[in-house]
Amino acid sequence: MPTSRAKDILRKFHKQITHRIPHLLTPMFRPLFFVFSAILLILAARAEEAGEENVNKISKSLSALEAAAKKGGVVAMAEYAEALAEEGRHMEQRMWLRRAAERGHLDSAYQLGHIYDYGVMIRNDQVEAIHWFRFAAERGHVDSFARYGMMLEHGIGTRVEKEEANKWYARGADAGNRFCMYLFAENKKASDPAMSFKYAKMGAEKGNHDCMLILSRHCLDGKVTKSDPFEACVWAVIASRLDSESHAEAMLLAAKADTSMHPAVLTEVSNRMARLNLIISDGRKKELEAEAAVTAKAAKDAESGDHEKTLSFAKRMQFGEGCMPDQKRAYGLIRKTAEAGSVKAMGMVGTCHIVGAGVPMDRAEGLKWLERAYKAGDMSAAQLLADLYLKGEEKDRDETLGLSWLMKAASGGHGPAQMRLAVHFESKQDYANMIVWLKAAVRSGEATALMGLHIAYRYGKGVKTDRTEAAAYAIAILENEEIDDRGLRMHLAQFMMGIPDEIQDAAQARADIISTRELAVAKR
Repeated sequence: MPTSRAKDILRKFHKQITHRIPHLLTPMFRPLFFVFSAILLILAARAEEAGEENVNKISKSLSALEAAAKKGGVVAMAEYAEALAEEGRHMEQRMWLRRAAERGHLDSAYQLGHIYDYGVMIRNDQVEAIHWFRFAAERGHVDSFARYGMMLEHGIGTRVEKEEANKWYARGADAGNRFCMYLFAENKKASDPAMSFKYAKMGAEKGNHDCMLILSRHCLDGKVTKSDPFEACVWAVIASRLDSESHAEAMLLAAKADTSMHPAVLTEVSNRMARLNLIISDGRKKELEAEAAVTAKAAKDAESGDHEKTLSFAKRMQFGEGCMPDQKRAYGLIRKTAEAGSVKAMGMVGTCHIVGAGVPMDRAEGLKWLERAYKAGDMSAAQLLADLYLKGEEKDRDETLGLSWLMKAASGGHGPAQMRLAVHFESKQDYANMIVWLKAAVRSGEATALMGLHIAYRYGKGVKTDRTEAAAYAIAILENEEIDDRGLRMHLAQFMMGIPDEIQDAAQARADIISTRELAVAKR
């Protein structure tokens, strides 16, 4: 905490307690209280003295850096620019970074690129950003290769030049930049699998988890080398250990390996990580330990025979949460639970057959189990059936059948299906039915339906234009913590600024009803 801030807090606290607390104390404790308040004043004074001393030191340091920078030292210019940024003097910072960059300090050029790219205390300027990234890259600044290449690849501040971008990625990869290795391997997956494999392996061995996932997929598909599920599983597991965001994809890759390989895989994972000096961060290590503990408890709980606990453990095995993935064993548990009468498990068995998780892919068998789950009361199974007919492979699509299942799910109170149906009717310009299903979705707890109703009442789609009702839904959205779209919130706040006070009062009362009686009914 800055000393000036400490001083202000201490004095403010002293003022508050000396005004409010003494009369609450018994005479015996009042002397002790005044001793305490005196100590606070002493601490505040010392904080002020320390603050003045620090200001003097900073001032002297800045003066020394400024003098060195003005003598033409490029390193001093860069350090002075950094010190100016810490003082909030961003315009001067950019000026000195530019001077340092023009004299060959490439880190300064790279930093200028970031400042203009992300708009750090200045309006972002992609043309100026790519100028500085190119300036640094052309002079050999390795970290600039990736950023300049990405701007070329996506046409940011320039026209799209994917081949040129790949040249910079390759140059960065050959110079040892792990991110460039990933970008090049990713871009070459389809057009040049052998090249992709080469650079993915380079990046993987240097600890890039994205490269490990690409390499794992190459090892599975067998286009470059003979298919090697063991090697694919090893790289996938290492990726998941190093990076939590890679975990889900890594475990799906690892799930394709024979489970009999798992003990050997885990041994090789430990050996390879040691050989390549790949270290799991303390934070990730704690996450993995916590996941393993949860899975161990879930396994023990599943022994009770409770359906929910059994399915919870099965899902953890399916997705490799706290354990190696074992989809065959997971399917066995799910199937056994379904045959014991669990409606939820019936739907899960259907999904396993549809996607081939732990069992050979069999669409007909999957549809049979999903229909069985729906008849037993699982509306999410009807929603999944609708998706299979509406969004599945071309040969399996059937819009009439899909809409029929969507209607069944929506009529059964399934909120997401009700939202989907509202969107469908809007696309057909059937706004009356759109309103019916939006309101049903709100009653089912779907907060996203609030925006649809706000727009309907604001612009008169399917209902008469009603500013009070539109404002009520706007307020309900703004007060709903589940909706965290900043842009949407700013838009609605601007809308509310144009609503007269008398309408806002009525809208607030109506919003309270929407939030407590309509939207919240599903949550209760």
